[in-house]
Amino acid sequence: MPAAPARTCLALALVSGLALPLSAQDEAQDLPITAITLYRSGVGSFERVGPVRGDASVRLRVDQGQLNDLLKSLVVLDEAGTVGAISYGSREPIERRLASFGVNLADNPSMATLLGRLRGARVKVQTADSTAEGTITSVEALQRSGGDIPITTHAVTVFTGAGVRRIDLDDIINLEFQDQRLKQDIERALAILAQERDENIRTVEVSSAGRGERQLLVSYVHEMPVWKPAYRLVLNDQREPILQAWAIVENTTEEDWRKIDLSLVASQPVGFTMDLQTPLFVQRPDVPVPGGMLARPKMYTGGGGRSPFQDGGDVPEIDLQRAMRSAPAAARESASRGRSGSALLTLESAEAFFDSAASMAAAVQVGESVVLRIANPIDLDRQQSAMIPVLTERVKARKISIYTPSESEQPMLGVDLTNSTTAPLIEGPVAVYDGAYAGDAMVGFVPRGAQRMLAYAVDMDLKAQQAQSSSSSRATYSITNGLLQSSFVRTNTKTYTLRNEADKQRTVIIEHQPMGGWDLVEPTNGARSDDGKVRFERAVDAGKSLELKVVERRTERTSVGLVDANINNLIEQVSRGERPSERLLNALREGARLNQRVADLRASQTGNQQQINAIQTDQARIRQNMQAIDKTTDLYRRYLATLTEQEDKLNELQRSATQLLRDIENAEAERREYFQKLSVQ
Repeated sequence: MPAAPARTCLALALVSGLALPLSAQDEAQDLPITAITLYRSGVGSFERVGPVRGDASVRLRVDQGQLNDLLKSLVVLDEAGTVGAISYGSREPIERRLASFGVNLADNPSMATLLGRLRGARVKVQTADSTAEGTITSVEALQRSGGDIPITTHAVTVFTGAGVRRIDLDDIINLEFQDQRLKQDIERALAILAQERDENIRTVEVSSAGRGERQLLVSYVHEMPVWKPAYRLVLNDQREPILQAWAIVENTTEEDWRKIDLSLVASQPVGFTMDLQTPLFVQRPDVPVPGGMLARPKMYTGGGGRSPFQDGGDVPEIDLQRAMRSAPAAARESASRGRSGSALLTLESAEAFFDSAASMAAAVQVGESVVLRIANPIDLDRQQSAMIPVLTERVKARKISIYTPSESEQPMLGVDLTNSTTAPLIEGPVAVYDGAYAGDAMVGFVPRGAQRMLAYAVDMDLKAQQAQSSSSSRATYSITNGLLQSSFVRTNTKTYTLRNEADKQRTVIIEHQPMGGWDLVEPTNGARSDDGKVRFERAVDAGKSLELKVVERRTERTSVGLVDANINNLIEQVSRGERPSERLLNALREGARLNQRVADLRASQTGNQQQINAIQTDQARIRQNMQAIDKTTDLYRRYLATLTEQEDKLNELQRSATQLLRDIENAEAERREYFQKLSVQ
């Protein structure tokens, strides 16, 4: 056999349900866990490294629920050999496995249902007073009297050779199957049910072929608890505060961790679960056998490409300046003692305490993530948890008071913190110490160099009030293309009053919540936060008060079309505005004159039509009367003369109506053209 290549062979393990022959492998061995990386997304990456010799088999034991993750992520690296198949017990659905036996026990059948499925089986049935041997023919439901409510029971019918005998199931003491194969099927089905109940631990075997002794690495990912940070912040008026970070990790596996290289990653990689261990069966169509047709072969295009896994080499560490700390100072016994007799925690003793818990981690850059690598190997028993100090450094921070009137009328004691440490801060709780325990705060994700505010207690010495007032300016007007546009300015003023009752100055951050659609015009030195608030920093002297007025304005505009508007009402409205333009008023007055001209012409048209209607009505009356009198009478002749005069008048009115219609059309066109082209500032 040729020698194994000297280069490193890296292979993505191909999962197979077929176990290799035992003769081709040595006895399976275990590889110890050497490194664990925990993520904030609920998974952990495990590395197992150990020596193997010749054709080797390595055994991995994982929980049933973790097998899918292992199958999805397993990577095997043989230093100088060839990775073979990965074998594990098939997890065919239990219903399908049980259905392959002579009797189906998958649905937990009752005795009546079970015997009904065993029709035709030979049995020996024993009751208290008799024994019957024969073949099960049927199972019947029987109704029996049980007082007011009937009771349903079942009976099995057995053909004994001499006849049919019905036996109540409640009377059966013992039932024995005479068919040996059927008994074996039932025993095997029950064994599968028992195995399914106890099958919480699954074994995966990794095979590798090679010569001599070499190192084998197995890496995989499975579900793990999210590691949790917890911080301690010790404030100091003379020096920069101390920030200490602890990482809380849990070993929820069934294996003790011994001398593990532990890394903690802040990033949250995308993760999901997929059932890869259960065999997947698809419903195939039932196609009739074709007659006289030959199946044609089908050619499929192949796939290819290099493996996405490459040897990345050593990961470079970030050149981070670790904070220098002095040796722990001796704790001074406080002269002041509580009622329990224990010494109060002083600032000096607190710094000494935190300083004594040296950081055990170093921050390194891996890809796009910052990883906290624990410097010393970790021991952690199974089902146990641990707190590990991962950061102890001085940090840039200053004491402040935070007033957020949109959320609370009571200011809070807080800290303005800049992450000047060597690692990003992960979201977690912060216990703040200011001579003694001062309160708790929450911090979100803070990249290196970023700034955040923390609030940890109510500021009882700082009193705050707020008041609000609003006003509106008089409107200003302009005309653009026949639209009368008005605008006026609304002003809203919020006054924040702070009173410092402490014996030292307070630095206060006032978080103002701007109104949507309004412009902040005063003050102009605020800083906008990520959540949209504007922060104003002010110093309030001891025993003094401070007033901050925040002014916001909004300009409101309306438009009115002049063509169909009541111009006289608009003239009156504009006259009440802010310094109305005489030119604009004259333009509106001209528009009112044009509107009045059209109105006068329409009134004349209406009067003309009324005269025409009156003459036509009178003519109808005269003609009706003329039909009833003699044509030789004087009355008839007067009627005839009146009709002649009315006809002359009617012709004159109709000519006037035609002229009025033309005048109205011209006046309306002139009016509309005037307004549509009108623009006055």
